Amino acid sequence: MADTLTDNCFSTVQHVGIPAGRRIEIDVGGVPVPTYLATPRDPSLDGLPRNIILFFPDVFGAFYPNSQLLQDYFATQGFTVLGIDYFFGDSYALHVNDPNFDRPTWREKSVHQAKTFTPGWVDAIKQKYGTEGVKYFAVGYCFGTPYVLDQGETGLLAAVAVAHPTALTVESVLKNNGENTVPLDPSCLTSLTPL
Repeated sequence: MADTLTDNCFSTVQHVGIPAGRRIEIDVGGVPVPTYLATPRDPSLDGLPRNIILFFPDVFGAFYPNSQLLQDYFATQGFTVLGIDYFFGDSYALHVNDPNFDRPTWREKSVHQAKTFTPGWVDAIKQKYGTEGVKYFAVGYCFGTPYVLDQGETGLLAAVAVAHPTALTVESVLKNNGENTVPLDPSCLTSLTPL
């Protein structure tokens, strides 16, 4: 339905701003998974049910300025946002100007890491923040789409959104639009092939 990573996935215009979040580590089976944390600044939100967004970034990663600023914006809207660095510091942002960069090898390694650590990362966040009185949401961009849809099947999330998805299959969308699944907002579906 949506292609695997294309040249469009590896292009960006870097935004300007000062990130307000911070780096934390979420322990997943003894492995510290780098995570960007953005929290609401509005003290009037204290005591309300917490709303948490799990942020699954594109190939530039959770610590790329564009991703940080977006996560910070969600926090200004009252959400606690946690962005996984499933690249473990080796996002494509480090390789933008490398003419010898081996995309297929990097992608294979990164997909393996994301598949290995994402479920445990989500479980660790549930343990840290709880589920009583907490609503979880997820948003995924490009590379992050499959992992958002995987989490949509677990029953944890109130809603999911994806933008510019990659590796999107008919089966993954149907699973997330079937019975006992969450609302899905598939924004900016630009690389779809007919069903």
